[in-house]
Amino acid sequence: MSLVFKDKGRVLDVGCNTGELLDFAGTFGCVTSGLEYSDDSRAVIRGKGHTPYQAFDEISDQFEIITAFDLIEHLYDIPTFLSNCHDKLVKGGKLIVLTGDIQSVSARASGAHWWYVQYPEHIVFPSRLFFESLSNFKLENWVPTHAAAAYNYPFYRTLLSHFKRMVTLKKYNGLPSRFPDHALIILMKVGD
Repeated sequence: MSLVFKDKGRVLDVGCNTGELLDFAGTFGCVTSGLEYSDDSRAVIRGKGHTPYQAFDEISDQFEIITAFDLIEHLYDIPTFLSNCHDKLVKGGKLIVLTGDIQSVSARASGAHWWYVQYPEHIVFPSRLFFESLSNFKLENWVPTHAAAAYNYPFYRTLLSHFKRMVTLKKYNGLPSRFPDHALIILMKVGD
């Protein structure tokens, strides 16, 4: 994300909670805004100096970067969400999405029991093919990654994998795996 924020653009984080990603973007000199439904969270981000919004239709600005981390899997209407993001991005702007990767090894091995499927909250997991087929965005990058930061450290990854094998008697039960189970998706706005 450091490379994304280094150009000091205008950033909108959709589903920003209390603004930790906005705080990080701010350290690079980005102008930061957050879209969040929670009144309490909006009060927190306002107190941190970020511009808070409750809905897309409140926003008149355009942004170089829009982020949506662990959000898209909660949405019932992804086309409208993508259209709203497209409208709020400058030409060539980037939409960066982090979500569960339905094509990951753990998702395919677990099927309906994949740990990240949590009805009624986590309901939709668009595939890479879905993002590649969008007419108003170009898929620039698809980066397999982990949901938990501990998986970035080999010792913890190995320890967690051994623990899971002991607990599940060597049968996979849908707990986060040692393989990447999320994707960081970078889309560039095309068209007007």
